[in-house]
Amino acid sequence: MSQLADQAGISPDTVRYYGRLGLLPETGRTAAGHRYYDDSALERVRFIKGAQWFELSLGDIRELLAVLEDGNCPCGHTREVVLRRIAAIDEQRARLDEIRAALCRLLGHDPAAPLTNGHRREDRQDMTDTLTATTEAQGDPGCGCCRPAEPPTVEQEVAELQARKQAVERRLAGLQGARR
Repeated sequence: MSQLADQAGISPDTVRYYGRLGLLPETGRTAAGHRYYDDSALERVRFIKGAQWFELSLGDIRELLAVLEDGNCPCGHTREVVLRRIAAIDEQRARLDEIRAALCRLLGHDPAAPLTNGHRREDRQDMTDTLTATTEAQGDPGCGCCRPAEPPTVEQEVAELQARKQAVERRLAGLQGARR
């Protein structure tokens, strides 16, 4: 159980809770009486967590799991749950696209451009993506904020130290005045 919890990024208590709700059936027990789960349990936990991320209740998730296990057609309430979630995902995607376009325009970049901030997204078949640094130029806006700062000159360092010294002297004078 703890190995499944570690692999799924959840606590053993969550594994037990899912088991009590019937979302995660155990596949057996060791000689010492500890629960163990097969490889399909990890996929099932990932499905549950993904469905929760899309704001499905555990009751709805239980229904979906039953439909998936039985191989039946999702109908009635289950079909409505799935259709509502798909619509909500589509709405959220549209809002995110609008926000992305606005942010790209703020930077003066083409909203349709796939490259942002010196990184590109790799398309992967396992439904995850990774950010990979690119060496392509992103179009320097010329503001200089993205370039490394030049090291300060000796004169600048001296001026900074003098300013700090004056600030400390003012603070000390204030403290001495407060004691009188």
